[in-house]
Amino acid sequence: MNELYNSILSDLEQQPEEGANRKQLEAFVERLRMKVLMLESYYTSGDWLADFEADEAGLLPKDMKRGVLSEDGVNDLLDAFKEFEQKWDNPEPIDEIYGPPEWFR
Repeated sequence: MNELYNSILSDLEQQPEEGANRKQLEAFVERLRMKVLMLESYYTSGDWLADFEADEAGLLPKDMKRGVLSEDGVNDLLDAFKEFEQKWDNPEPIDEIYGPPEWFR
């Protein structure tokens, strides 16, 4: 799951290519939306809590990356996606639709 978390972070940091058309942006947002839904499902299913508790109990490998187990990190990422999605859904000119909010960069 940490790979998915990092993939979403990376996607949110990317800027759609200059000159991207509406179809390219829609495809980008849809791929990102599917990843976010998978992460949200993990986070709300009880699996996240089980993994978090296992980590707290010292049951996970010490060298395992734990970004996805940061409650604040996941919430911030979900909020950043919602802001990105709202901006994307806003009928602004296409060249004004880009990247995560400033505070997330």
